[in-house]
Amino acid sequence: DHAEVKKMKKEQGLVTSSGVPAFTYCCFNLLYKVDRSTFSSWMNILQSTSKEGEESVMWVLRHSSPKAAEALKERAARYGVSADRFVLADRFPGDNHLVVKSVCNAFLDTPMYNGHGTGADALWSGTPIVTMPEERMASRVASALLLTSLSESAASLLIGRSREEYEGKAIALYHSSLDRAKSTGVGMWQGGVQSVIGSDEMEATNVFNTEVWVNLFEVGLELTAEVEMAKEKGEEYHIVLAPPHRQDD
Repeated sequence: DHAEVKKMKKEQGLVTSSGVPAFTYCCFNLLYKVDRSTFSSWMNILQSTSKEGEESVMWVLRHSSPKAAEALKERAARYGVSADRFVLADRFPGDNHLVVKSVCNAFLDTPMYNGHGTGADALWSGTPIVTMPEERMASRVASALLLTSLSESAASLLIGRSREEYEGKAIALYHSSLDRAKSTGVGMWQGGVQSVIGSDEMEATNVFNTEVWVNLFEVGLELTAEVEMAKEKGEEYHIVLAPPHRQDD
């Protein structure tokens, strides 16, 4: 609902200098995951999307580390980013936190240590994740979520292979939203995965299908039991897992 999203953005302070709902970047990962390189990239992104009256904003959680959050807000000012554009959020109510988070236009992941459950929540709420996989498993989770949830071509719009690509893909989302707002008259507050890829691809995936997940989990438990019973008999099992099928395959 356009009116509800607009209302929620204003309530959360996610507005431009002219008081209209802003294109909203967010990151709800714990703040210890924000290293200097990531913060510098965020500042480059905000500096590149700072046209007066059409500025983007950055939304991060304060409750997990209030002092760190305030320190980041102060540091942003050293980059020339107005304090009004670095918005701090308190804990969201558990019963509708996905609804509140869905007002974001793009989730900026932390490459050093990705959002795991937080990343899944972002996608579930319909918010595209911009990420950059590195060597460690913890830094490749978000790209795996995207490749599992979307087609490879759609995921490639959100996965950067370098800092420059990470920043560029985030900035491209802003400009595509701005162009769409000017051509359709729909405000900058609109976004979501569908606006990035042009179709509701997540309807064709089983990632957020609870019934399928439960069925697969039960299969996993059964296989685990079979393996253990085979070991008791001195037998060896080799289980090969196939990649998940999309519903349209």
